[in-house]
Amino acid sequence: MKDILESILTRHRGLVIFAVAVPVSFAYQIAQDIRNWFFRTFLATNKLHEREVQKIQARVREAAAEGRLMCTARKPWKTMSQRKADFKADCAQIPIELPNILELDEARQVVRVEPMATMGDLTHYLVPRGYALAVQVEMDDLTVGGLCMGVGIETSSHRYGFLFETIEAYEIVTARGEFIRATRTQHADLFYALPWSHGTLGFLVAVELR
Repeated sequence: MKDILESILTRHRGLVIFAVAVPVSFAYQIAQDIRNWFFRTFLATNKLHEREVQKIQARVREAAAEGRLMCTARKPWKTMSQRKADFKADCAQIPIELPNILELDEARQVVRVEPMATMGDLTHYLVPRGYALAVQVEMDDLTVGGLCMGVGIETSSHRYGFLFETIEAYEIVTARGEFIRATRTQHADLFYALPWSHGTLGFLVAVELR
């Protein structure tokens, strides 16, 4: 029966995508948009951010004390990848649910955001205020964290370079549970090592983008 079902789903995958995947993904996106709007409208996002970072630090310290390997608790179906990430089953999974835009510093021309904020979130936030990112990535669903810590090179600028080259600061939680803000002059070795590190040097909790 399993083989028959897989065969049917494969042969009629267009219908399955149209009838199931598209409506479900649309409903999920609407739910996420409502959640983000509520948080940004009614909650003090900076205070909420600080509490969430403290929770992450506590979870990391617990895992470090147990001597366990760590990874994010993000489900594979939420990523822009087809891999299953089976290795996560053997790790201490640290929840990093940080999708908010924290602040816009107009004097410095910098926006501070959490890693799960998407390019679509940033566009809808910045454009009505008369701003845009120095390097604007074309896919709405790509997250800031994935683009900064992963290989976010599909969009670049002749003037500004890759997206990670417009980063002014990273805020991370290390494997010991320490909070570090890395810039070109403060913790500079970490600042220049973080792009494309895929989370191996710490958990990203915020980033400042030009």
